[in-house]
Amino acid sequence: MVEALTLALAIDVALRVSSVAKVLECLDRLQPRTDSVASAPSCSLDRFAAAACRLLRIRPTCLRESLVLYGLMRRRGATPRLCLGVKKDGSRLAAHAWIEGDGVPQDETPFVELRGRSSSRS
Repeated sequence: MVEALTLALAIDVALRVSSVAKVLECLDRLQPRTDSVASAPSCSLDRFAAAACRLLRIRPTCLRESLVLYGLMRRRGATPRLCLGVKKDGSRLAAHAWIEGDGVPQDETPFVELRGRSSSRS
């Protein structure tokens, strides 16, 4: 949870002064952990990402939570992909961000993906 809180705070600050692309570049430089936490299952990492934003009273947006999850997955050696999509919501467009890991979406979504970005590490 400490790792998720640290990432959430750093990402919130970074998004205030930089672009999403720059934040992703920084997250792509994260090195995988080598301790026992690195081998822990990643199935609940999305809960940690959401909880970290709530605990820090950061505006909980899908983009912020997805970027925290992206960082948590990178630290566990995964190659996540940030996806951005839209859908028609009445007369407006609604936007959503989510993460795919190993080709599997972490979030079932009716949004049409605009573009995705894969982790630069292969």
